[in-house]
Amino acid sequence: MADNPVPTPADLAAKTAAPAEPNGNGGTRGEPIKLPEDHPLVRAYNAQKEEIKSLKGNLAAYEQAQMTETERAEARVKAAEERAAQLEAANARKDVAIEYGLSADDAALLESLTDVDAMRRLADRLARQAREDAAPRTPKPNPAQRVGDAPAEDKEALARAFFGITN
Repeated sequence: MADNPVPTPADLAAKTAAPAEPNGNGGTRGEPIKLPEDHPLVRAYNAQKEEIKSLKGNLAAYEQAQMTETERAEARVKAAEERAAQLEAANARKDVAIEYGLSADDAALLESLTDVDAMRRLADRLARQAREDAAPRTPKPNPAQRVGDAPAEDKEALARAFFGITN
């Protein structure tokens, strides 16, 4: 038998991988070469990109011109229906905001909704919260004031209680 071992994939990869050495044009092997902006290839590439943009614009105009009058009318009707739906939803949001007396910030929360019932539920909740926030609040009891303690207005009694002086 021969002493020639079968090469492993790692051995093959090591033999075929090129070392990263300079290629003389600013890059290394396996990396793109940077060309100056005035190089003929760069100018040709940029000219082709501009021509492609122009052709895409011409294609859209050509497709529009090829549409039949019926297709153009259908496209206009569809656009008008979409615009009408947007305006109806905006009008409904404004009506609900006015009906419930919402602030501008609260009314902005209705923007994501299109269902009038959902708008009304959210507006009701926001209006209720605003009323609760605006309502006068009852003072919380001071835990330091217990039955038999001196009122807070009596400063001398407060000082005596603070220092533990009984009189």
